Amino acid sequence: METMAKSIGFGPFLRESLSAYYDILSPQKSTCDFIAKYNERNCAYALKRDMVYYAFENNEVIFYEKVNTLTVEKIETIKAMFQNKYADFVEASSDHMATSMYYVIEVDLPQQSEIISAIKRFRFYRSIKWGLQGWVNGSIILMDTTAQKGYSNPFGKKELKRLLKLHGKFIDKIVSQTTSI
Repeated sequence: METMAKSIGFGPFLRESLSAYYDILSPQKSTCDFIAKYNERNCAYALKRDMVYYAFENNEVIFYEKVNTLTVEKIETIKAMFQNKYADFVEASSDHMATSMYYVIEVDLPQQSEIISAIKRFRFYRSIKWGLQGWVNGSIILMDTTAQKGYSNPFGKKELKRLLKLHGKFIDKIVSQTTSI
């Protein structure tokens, strides 16, 4: 069962699951497998739609990559990508409130403690116009799908739990397909 799950892959399952609510983008100058972008806008009107008295929008961007081995240099590359490219994914406007960026890496968990501690210590926060036009938070999430385990910084803990729960559904789907054959 585990080898069948590896051959099918969690990445395509995640992509299919996210496509219901997220816009799936193909990476052009990035090393990740796919990018999923979500935009939520809430507003309140007075009498008619032209008279908006408040509005805010939250965005979420998920980068997914499956790698065989993970190095400290790869983590540094991802950190630099957050620093340099976050403005490409944030549409700053008066309605923008928050953008959450997650870089999900599926890998057999490394035994090197410096990689795990670099993930746990990673912090990314940028405010746009002193927070008046929102902010951006970032997280790097390591997932070991064979051990159902992962690591993240404190900001990404909730997303890590959600992804591990989704991986459990993936395994259940694989089991149901193999038992029906």
